[in-house]
Amino acid sequence: MGPEAARRGAQILGVLRPRVLVSLGFAGALTTELAPGDLVLGESFWDFHPDTGALGQISPPPPPCPLPDMLRKLNQAGLPAAAGSLVTTPYIINKEEQGKPLRRLHRPAVDLETGVWARLAAAQGLAFLGLRAITDAAGEEIPDFLKGARGTGVEALGWLARDPGRLRTLIHLWRRSRLAARRLAAALIVLLPLLMENAED
Repeated sequence: MGPEAARRGAQILGVLRPRVLVSLGFAGALTTELAPGDLVLGESFWDFHPDTGALGQISPPPPPCPLPDMLRKLNQAGLPAAAGSLVTTPYIINKEEQGKPLRRLHRPAVDLETGVWARLAAAQGLAFLGLRAITDAAGEEIPDFLKGARGTGVEALGWLARDPGRLRTLIHLWRRSRLAARRLAAALIVLLPLLMENAED
């Protein structure tokens, strides 16, 4: 998870030489138009630096299949999907305070990786699709204690033992993440044949 992990993962592209680059994962909503479990297909891509307020747009090549066609296929499959603005931040932000400048964007959702892949796609001229599933609604924040939760399983147990109330929040986010993961998996079943067919044309 995070920009540095995305940059390390990007090193494999020199070996694979893909025609299409798909970035997918979880995101947090910044608008009530997006609910947990909703799928967001990136129609625009942004880097946001909350410490300075700098917001910059990234313009990778479009996916081989038009967004309206993909959205129609997803909706026909019973999946809630919409086009939106995918905003990448260097760390998990407080959406209420730090996310205010982003609310002017169209259906903004924040994540930690898409911008890295979008820039790489732009540099290499790769068709690009950003696909995210919402885990936390616009009015929900990722708790501070989770932003810094790292380490081994033993350390994680100690972290929970210091405040057992954290378990309820973890279960809530786990359920949301499972929903989002199921939706992403279902979306890939719908979209991958479409992307591959058009990439070969």
